[in-house]
Amino acid sequence: MGRIWAIARLTISEAIRTRLAISFMALLAGLIVLIVATASGDGTVAGKVQMFMSHTIGITHLLLSLLVIFLAARMVDQDIRTQRIDSLMTKPLARWQFLAGRWLGILLLATFLLGLVMGASYGVVRFFSREATGVDAVKLENQVLVARTSYRPSLPDVSEQVERIVRERGQDEELAELTPRKMRELVRDRLITASRTVGPQQGRTWTLTGLPKPQEGSSDATDLLTLRFKYEPSKNTEGVAEYQLHSNTILGQWIIGRRESPNQHMWLDAKPYRTANEIRVPINAIEADGTLELSFINRDPRGVAVNFPMEDGIEVLVRSGRFGPNFVRAFLLVLLTLVFLTTLALACSTFLSFPVASLLTVSIFFVGLAGGFLWDSIGLWGTDQGTATFLEVFGKIVREGTVWARVSHTITFLLLHLIPILDVGIFTDRLIDGRMIGWVEVMAGFVKLVAVQSFLLAIFAVMIFRRRELGRVIV
Repeated sequence: MGRIWAIARLTISEAIRTRLAISFMALLAGLIVLIVATASGDGTVAGKVQMFMSHTIGITHLLLSLLVIFLAARMVDQDIRTQRIDSLMTKPLARWQFLAGRWLGILLLATFLLGLVMGASYGVVRFFSREATGVDAVKLENQVLVARTSYRPSLPDVSEQVERIVRERGQDEELAELTPRKMRELVRDRLITASRTVGPQQGRTWTLTGLPKPQEGSSDATDLLTLRFKYEPSKNTEGVAEYQLHSNTILGQWIIGRRESPNQHMWLDAKPYRTANEIRVPINAIEADGTLELSFINRDPRGVAVNFPMEDGIEVLVRSGRFGPNFVRAFLLVLLTLVFLTTLALACSTFLSFPVASLLTVSIFFVGLAGGFLWDSIGLWGTDQGTATFLEVFGKIVREGTVWARVSHTITFLLLHLIPILDVGIFTDRLIDGRMIGWVEVMAGFVKLVAVQSFLLAIFAVMIFRRRELGRVIV
């Protein structure tokens, strides 16, 4: 371990002496100061804090990723070009120890810089929060500086209805022209949409399960949950066009809690559509068995039907943690991506020159950043990436589209399984929205990025480096 630590210290000192590391440090510090000075958001303190955190984490992730890539890709190449590695390898130092020392030194430097940014950012957030007063302070503490778990209504089981409609497909000209699989997907989407549509002067009830049971002595003033909903005029509304809804609002009544319960709460108000609306609800509306009933009655006098989109139409957010630990977990996820990129760049540098190794690693990095977009672009937005098996998703790809589409989608699909999604923006959005980032997600990222992919890359790097002729410079 002493030999590895010696190489790590040498790596840190070399990185600090290089203009590359100093330039990235100065650029990162300057951009953070600029963000602090210009952050405004939507004019509220909550919006200002959200904008600051979003920009800071994004820029920090980008710059530190490029820094570790260039340092890792440069170190081995420079050691060989300057013949400095000859003096190192003559000592009792194994080649894997040399690589491990370089890897450790780069990561220690990146972790130190990430820790500085994290501490400074947390201090700025707390400084901004002192400016909040009144309603703005309540919004900041309950919607941003908090960690909340999301609960959504489960989708209804419509399999029997789908099969019945498919058997009667001859009565529908649109369905009759489709393949059985496409037909089932279309019918299922229609039925799911219908289950989330409320006609004029009608009501609908959803039951959420698995919520935390309210503790005895809970105070309605402090122990609150949030109902977040977004609705829009239904396309099936007869006689009412959207341009006729001049106020851009729809009048509705929410009844939260069982009808026979003394803890039932009601709200009647006109809320803007296609906009996320929130209602604060006392937590005692949750039943002892962890269920919560949500009822919506469409009271709009203009006869417009209301639809709640499946993605973000209805959800209940319950406080389940504090902002500080959530903030730390978000930065730990950034660190995991840095571990992977350092290992990847170091592995590439064992058989490629600095320009080629850095170009290859940067290309993989940007593919990883666009992983979520690429996943959607090949037509898998209807597939659950977390639960669908590899063969199920692969079968969906090879059965659809033209020959060229199948080939291109297959290549993209395989690349997405080899290159991890490195975009931390998903977790940043959850952090600034006051949503919980769990330790389970951090551990899942550690297993995938570090224990599996980085470990395999490290084995590959050691195998290549042990067989490399160090006296030969690769151009």
